[in-house]
Amino acid sequence: MVKKMSTKALENLINSLGGIDEFRKGFERHKRDNEYFDIHSQELLRDYKEEWVAVYNGIVVGHNRDFLKLLNKLSEEEKHSIIRHLTTKKITWILPCKLVEANTLG
Repeated sequence: MVKKMSTKALENLINSLGGIDEFRKGFERHKRDNEYFDIHSQELLRDYKEEWVAVYNGIVVGHNRDFLKLLNKLSEEEKHSIIRHLTTKKITWILPCKLVEANTLG
């Protein structure tokens, strides 16, 4: 069952992020940084194979084989980066899920 956030809780969350304008700027920056990864995926994979890579404002701001070491090297602002692990290995994710009967979906 999905819980809905109250309007007040959503307002509090957005205000904690600096207000609606800052929220929008951050959202747009994340979209651009994701696009950067997509556009430059081959060269990033060549340069940073098997590493965690952080992109902030369209710039690689850090990389490391160890995720926590990468986080520790980033500034507070850069911790809002998009971070991906670059690998050529095929990875299978097994995620826990809750089964829902079809007739309960509405």
